[in-house]
Amino acid sequence: VFIEHESVALTRQQQSEPINLDYCLEAFTKEEHLGEDEKYYCSKCREHQVANKKLQIWRLPPILV
Repeated sequence: VFIEHESVALTRQQQSEPINLDYCLEAFTKEEHLGEDEKYYCSKCREHQVANKKLQIWRLPPILV
């Protein structure tokens, strides 16, 4: 016997709905904090530094999808 949490139904609904292209692009370009095990190597100070990473899209192809 088990009890399903109410968030299970919401998660199933979200997984079955189509994904908005704007949401995908926003999630792809969102700033991300790099953790202790993902430190960035700085070539100027020659040490590993904690950093933030953000991808940017400079231009899109004429036909995206």
